[in-house]
Amino acid sequence: MSAISENEKNLTPMEQTEITPASPTLVTATSTSLTVQWEEIKHSTTYEIQIKSDKDKEWLSLSNKLSGNIMKKNNLKASTNYIFRFRGLNKESKWSNQSKPYKTMDGVNPIVSNMLGKQLLTTKGKMVSIDTVGNGLFALYFSASWCPPCRKFTPMLNAFYKEVKKAKKQFEIMFVSADRDASSFITYFQQHHTWLALPYEAPSRTQVSGYFQVSGIPRLIVFGPTGVIICNNAVQVPLNISTFEGWEKIAGLA
Repeated sequence: MSAISENEKNLTPMEQTEITPASPTLVTATSTSLTVQWEEIKHSTTYEIQIKSDKDKEWLSLSNKLSGNIMKKNNLKASTNYIFRFRGLNKESKWSNQSKPYKTMDGVNPIVSNMLGKQLLTTKGKMVSIDTVGNGLFALYFSASWCPPCRKFTPMLNAFYKEVKKAKKQFEIMFVSADRDASSFITYFQQHHTWLALPYEAPSRTQVSGYFQVSGIPRLIVFGPTGVIICNNAVQVPLNISTFEGWEKIAGLA
């Protein structure tokens, strides 16, 4: 075995160009996103990171000017395996070892997507996949800006939603608007809601109201992952973690 020089002793593993960086590791996964991080390379402040599904042959570059050593990739397919790799850009650098496959969580049941459509609207005006809802409990919130009881109930629902999310429970709400025009819908949605919405122009918005015979608002219908109704009108029950955990038991999730 050859002797190691003093200069070589002073090099960290990441400074030795013959060393391949370790693969990125998984931080969190949802049904439509994966967050990965990696070990920083000394003297590198920007990175390139690539992704591919375990069925693809070609790598897709997500960014070649990424600062920091963590990245969240959105808009992925549910229940799909993805592989990542990275390299530093400040000097000649090898690609890291590729990660093991990281799988996104299951998306919504096909029954649910058939009922609600394929896309939902965020409060920032972006369209996202219905799979963003995931495979936990979800609720349809029938409401409108012109409805005084709705304006009274919505802040309470917001507080409950935040409490459930803080407890790291899987739960999403979808606003089903009964507003008389798109402008009123957008204003009310963006200013008073913190969840998702069925697009105003989507046929499903009016169809689900008819299907569930919504004759009065506000109304909050809670569903299990398969679309089975867990609570027909949660407006009439105490909204707290104890109630939510009871819903989980009914749905077979606890």
